[in-house]
Amino acid sequence: LIPICKDTPSEVPINLERLGFVFPSYASGPPNMVADFIANMEIPKQNDTYLFVVATYGGITGNVLTLTGEMIRQKGWTANYGAAIRSYPNAVTAYPMIVGKKFFAKITENGTKHIANDILAKQKVSISNPSAEAKSKHEKFMEAFSSTDSDYHVNNNCISCGI
Repeated sequence: LIPICKDTPSEVPINLERLGFVFPSYASGPPNMVADFIANMEIPKQNDTYLFVVATYGGITGNVLTLTGEMIRQKGWTANYGAAIRSYPNAVTAYPMIVGKKFFAKITENGTKHIANDILAKQKVSISNPSAEAKSKHEKFMEAFSSTDSDYHVNNNCISCGI
């Protein structure tokens, strides 16, 4: 497991058995950090590498899988599997948690087990192409709300709630 962050090297090793992206959906698409990482990836030919995309979402999945699948295709690869897991809403700076932590933990756990088994078995679930409208909506949202987390900071007062 390699977290995607500002300093994560963008070179992908050759001959991986599996390569996956797991991230929260932002405005029905991947977060900018994930999109930028994929755009800048230095990847070898796919060969037999099983590539999967899993996105978490709080409300609706939107076009997160199709948008990410297209980014991957632009790099010359094909995502073999795409799935979404209902989980905690991630816009914690926009609204308070409306449903308890235990409720979402149970839903997330059930979805995660099924998807993990699919990935272990290298199941194939293709990802379709996004519509032009879907791409436009996501781009506009990300542009309009790109700095909404500028006043959100985590410090030593974090209570490790797991959300």
